[in-house]
Amino acid sequence: MRAMERTTGDPRDVLRPYQSVVVRYRLTSPDPLTGAHLTDAVGVVAAADASTVVVRTRTGEVTIPLASVTAARVVARRPPADVTMSRLERVMVPAWGALERHRIGGWYLRASRGYSYRGNSLVPAGDPGLPLEAALEEASTWLRARRLPLRVAVPGPLGTGAAEDPVGAAVLARGGREHTPVIVMTASTDEVASAASREPRVVGIRVTSAPDEAWMAAHGRSRPLDPRVARRVLLGSPDQAFVSVVGDGHVVATGRLGIGAGWGGFGAVWVDPERRRDHLGLAVAWSLADAAASRGIRSLHLQVEEGNVAARALWERVGFAPHHRYSYAEADR
Repeated sequence: MRAMERTTGDPRDVLRPYQSVVVRYRLTSPDPLTGAHLTDAVGVVAAADASTVVVRTRTGEVTIPLASVTAARVVARRPPADVTMSRLERVMVPAWGALERHRIGGWYLRASRGYSYRGNSLVPAGDPGLPLEAALEEASTWLRARRLPLRVAVPGPLGTGAAEDPVGAAVLARGGREHTPVIVMTASTDEVASAASREPRVVGIRVTSAPDEAWMAAHGRSRPLDPRVARRVLLGSPDQAFVSVVGDGHVVATGRLGIGAGWGGFGAVWVDPERRRDHLGLAVAWSLADAAASRGIRSLHLQVEEGNVAARALWERVGFAPHHRYSYAEADR
């Protein structure tokens, strides 16, 4: 293993939630097979407090006393490690469709009659070319004309909140609130395809260029929707593919690949609650990665709600790593 940066001061400066890390720590007793006094945990930090850190590894969670940590480092994961937060936000915009789009400089507005937060919000992924309050007023006016609140997807480094961003702080100052924290994750297409293909195989997988009635019916079990609106949004990327897993004559899992700016975005992933022990999420991941590879897409992204521990564990299992986070700051004006 590459030499690790030793922790100095409080190890929590390195071991922060959602970071991909390697942690070297002392064992309470020598390993019975090797006699080693030290071992490593490789994974994602699930939690940390004043005395312990919990690392989610491929084989399960490991709770490590901070006093036993001798070294730790953050792991740079593909793709590319130097992609900026604002760049990735811009990449993600076309990967999810919208009925209407509008630009204010480097800000992106979407409206889709209420179907999905992503399709009905502002992404401040650059300079709007106006003073902040003037830009927010223009965005608010555009959204209000479509009976939508001023809803801003405020990006930030892992572990931060909307109030720490100037745009988020300005929306909150209008009497707004912050909600729905989301983790943005990235992976290489090859890594996801390879990891998922090592899992138990699932039959009944169908990949199509448009969502059929069975796919839409299953998607409707995951959220309220107007099928006519949803279908237009789902087909609103430069290119897309739809995965269905069919069991007992009906669709029991779904996924969507949205292509934009040379990346592939996973979305609309759903598994029938009664089939969540049947590796169907892994089957969807493999099929989406395969669809991306067939289109020459080498880098992937997705968004998962911060509190959805099971989904985050699935994506980490197939090679995704946290990149940054965002949450929605929303105000009526």
